[in-house]
Amino acid sequence: MSVAPPTWSIERHRRVGSTMEIAGERAGAGAPEGTVVVADYQSAGRGRAGRQWVAPPGSALMLTAVLRPDLPADRLGPLALVAGVALAEAVEIETGLSCWLKWPNDLWFGDRLDGRKTAGILVSARLGSAGVDHVLVGIGLNVSTPAGAMAPGATSIAVELAQEGREPAPWGNGTFGDDPRERFLSRTLERLGKHYSGFVAARGRPPLADWLERAALLGEWVDVDDGGEAQRGVFTGLRADGALLLRNECGDEVAVVAGDLVRGPRYRPPSASARSRR
Repeated sequence: MSVAPPTWSIERHRRVGSTMEIAGERAGAGAPEGTVVVADYQSAGRGRAGRQWVAPPGSALMLTAVLRPDLPADRLGPLALVAGVALAEAVEIETGLSCWLKWPNDLWFGDRLDGRKTAGILVSARLGSAGVDHVLVGIGLNVSTPAGAMAPGATSIAVELAQEGREPAPWGNGTFGDDPRERFLSRTLERLGKHYSGFVAARGRPPLADWLERAALLGEWVDVDDGGEAQRGVFTGLRADGALLLRNECGDEVAVVAGDLVRGPRYRPPSASARSRR
């Protein structure tokens, strides 16, 4: 089955509380799939787990897209992976920089074991009486954000390019149409449309191979904190629904559906004979 990409319709704002909030209002009022809310500045931008996303005016691409996938609610879990692949491809095409994807929703530059966060993705679904009413896909990408305006461990495209002795031109004066955020907006929506239409056509099957080839910490001992007891093991892959797969100290495979992923201490896996004595 072939599914056409959304027709994007962009609504621009200088200053908002949150693009997610405005896009949710538009979706609730019947806005069509493909509606995109973009802001020059957010005063209350939201990340995953209620975290705040803050960037100086004119320095980051901040958008939320309204989608209305014809899929059951239990097939929506991998949409963050779909958006991650789309965003990584957009950045790679526009900059030539290699990206890493950190489960579940971050984009890294640098080392795949200890990268620098430059983007985050937030996916929120609203159910209706007939199933899925709409899905909001929020993206925050640090484009020209200066180093001193970001949290420790974060970076921006401008900072990364400067480290390589490169700088795109023009960086503009902080207004849409005059800075590189337009390029990243256009390319991100183009790649998101491609991968989203493929995801819907495949009935909720995500591009796992494309995600895993950019997977930060793959094959490493990691800890995943879901707010309760931390799970620990070797990050071995992803399940089709987007869950993280770990091989724990006992050699068992464990699926984790949500949490914060960090590199953990290394362990020597138990021998086969030790596992047989359990």
